[in-house]
Amino acid sequence: MLMPTVHRYMTFDPYTVSPRDPMSAAHHLMRLHNIRHLPVVEDGKLVGILSDRDLRLVPGASADPHETTVTQVMTKSVFAVTPETPLDEAVQLMNTARCGSLIVMGKTGIAGILTASDALVALTELLRREAA
Repeated sequence: MLMPTVHRYMTFDPYTVSPRDPMSAAHHLMRLHNIRHLPVVEDGKLVGILSDRDLRLVPGASADPHETTVTQVMTKSVFAVTPETPLDEAVQLMNTARCGSLIVMGKTGIAGILTASDALVALTELLRREAA
């Protein structure tokens, strides 16, 4: 069986935030769309990623989410793949890097995101196909 690529399972055109956005806006976007990862983009360039875990780690217990910006909390080191990356390589990278998502970079910027949930959908599909 030919290994599928990330393109087949990634989420296309993910929601993004700016590093200057308040954490309250990022949190609202995540809740509204039931997502756990937001690429952080500035001037069309990927500069970080914000996860639901980052939201829980806002510096200082009394930090105001309307005053705290995304840049203060985001993870700056982002793991990225291309749509053509074989799925097994992408999942192995997620496991090795212990990250819940990979940004999928196309020729003109962010093409999508591959999350652990997307990887589980792929696993389910591949297992069912194998069992058939």
